[in-house]
Amino acid sequence: MKKVLALVLSLVMVFTILPVMVFGLTAVIEYTSGYYTYIAPNGEATIIKCDKSISGDITIPNKLGGYPVTSIGKCAFDNCTSLTSVIIPNSVTSIGESAFYNCSSLTSITIPNSVTSIGDRAFDNTALYNNESNWKNGVLYIGNYLIKMKTGYSGSYTIKKGTKLISGGAFKWCSSLTSVTIPNSVKSIGESAFDNCTSLTSVTIPSSVTSIGSYAFSGCTSLTSITIGNSVTWIGGGAFSACTSLTSITIPNSVTSIGSYTFRNCYSLTSITIPNRVTSIDYGAFYGCNKIKALYIPNSVEKIGSSALANTTSLTDLYYGGSKRKWYDQVYVTSDDDLKYVNIHFDAKVVTKNAKKATYFAKGYTGDKVVGSIVLEKGKAIAQLKLATPKFSVTAGKKLFKVKYNKVTGATGFQLRYKLNGSWTTKNFDTKKSVTKTINKLKKGKNYTVQVRAFVKSGKKTAYSGWASAKKVKIK
Repeated sequence: MKKVLALVLSLVMVFTILPVMVFGLTAVIEYTSGYYTYIAPNGEATIIKCDKSISGDITIPNKLGGYPVTSIGKCAFDNCTSLTSVIIPNSVTSIGESAFYNCSSLTSITIPNSVTSIGDRAFDNTALYNNESNWKNGVLYIGNYLIKMKTGYSGSYTIKKGTKLISGGAFKWCSSLTSVTIPNSVKSIGESAFDNCTSLTSVTIPSSVTSIGSYAFSGCTSLTSITIGNSVTWIGGGAFSACTSLTSITIPNSVTSIGSYTFRNCYSLTSITIPNRVTSIDYGAFYGCNKIKALYIPNSVEKIGSSALANTTSLTDLYYGGSKRKWYDQVYVTSDDDLKYVNIHFDAKVVTKNAKKATYFAKGYTGDKVVGSIVLEKGKAIAQLKLATPKFSVTAGKKLFKVKYNKVTGATGFQLRYKLNGSWTTKNFDTKKSVTKTINKLKKGKNYTVQVRAFVKSGKKTAYSGWASAKKVKIK
């Protein structure tokens, strides 16, 4: 009996000292201080609940239990109907969804510059929200924070200069919003900020923005183009899901991961550029992008989630910048058979980007519309190529002419051809040696036709740009 009692006491002591364990999971401990209930799992306090009896004007403390208050959680102050004024301390960086929902007497809210995210409906049905005089042209701001646009707004809108943040759900269901101008002061775009803005056709995200929230542009079915600034480091899951008119997108080099469902069901997407800093592509990221024919994935990618490429029914070739062993041992470790009928090419490299004219090479097929860049597999040109058509000038000399051309990104050489009446005479020359070429031993007083094009060589393969428009030159 004593042994049993000792065992029971020992277990009681263990569970008193350690956090509660439920089926192997550590329970988060809740603390109470005055009106506030909070958690501090990482040494920073998040207020998760407030006593409904709280009233009047309050300043939320910047510390609770010695922990800095950095977050106001989802529904933390909802239905605190006697609150009249709230000052949020500058230790807080995030305000959760519905945080102050239905605080029906709340007329004044002070948000510090430290806040970088505000959840959807954070201030809905407060006295401040319900006061029409606080809305300017159908839009509510609190300080430098854009909180909400009325869903009946129609046409274009320019966000106020100095605005720091677009809160979650700010433009949600504004189905008649056709365009929006975002100033360089905005640092983040909240979750579902433009969700189902079905008339929005294009968006430019300035370089000041560092994060795009989950489902930020989801369901923007008329969105055909979006420019993402090069400071964005985080794009939330589902950010562009169901943008069914979006045809191409370039992810900036600052981004390191592509979240779950980011481009899910973007049915018109044919081209996407993934930068070399991306390390992970999460679950369902490109699910249903059924017009993508070829996709380049850089060697930096270390993990691709389940169903990331599911239902990409037009995908025939995938080019991976790393080794075959790394792909199967580390990157694409999944039981999915989404790539069962896809040709996977390893050790691939992108050589040239964003050029105007194109010649197409691919393993096993030709002639399709070019939507990407040249990809090489172990020195063989097997994918897509875009080379700009060169510009050139030609001047006559004594029994000669000189051609001067501009260099083309990605080209390893140029080809010149000329003729008097009959067939063409063709000359190749290296781009590294000169930007001019002289052709001698020509007939005095005769008119010659001249053309130039660029090329790139890879192993035994050569790919060409289009020919530049022909020029006439009369020899002296």
